Amino acid sequence: MMWNYAMGNGWMVLWTVAALLGLALLVLITVRLFSNGNSNAGTGAERRFNPPVSRRSNARMILDERFARGELSVEAYRENLRILGEEN
Repeated sequence: MMWNYAMGNGWMVLWTVAALLGLALLVLITVRLFSNGNSNAGTGAERRFNPPVSRRSNARMILDERFARGELSVEAYRENLRILGEEN
C-alpha cells in the first residue's frame, strides 16, 4: 500500500523555506530597531568623534543659540521654552 509521502515532503520544504525567510526578516527588523537609524555608527573611537545628533527641535536649537549669544534674558528664554512645550 502506498502512503503518498512524496506530496507531504513538498509542503514541508515550502514551510521550511517560509519559516527561514520569516526568521531572516525578524532578525533584519531587530537589527534596524536597535541600530537607532545610525547606519555609519562605526567603532567606539569613531562614535566618540561623531556624537549622535540631538533630538531637539529646530525651534529649540535656535532659541538656545539666541540665549547663548545674549539676545534673550533668562526670563524670555524660559517663557519661550514654556511656549514651545520643551521645559526641562
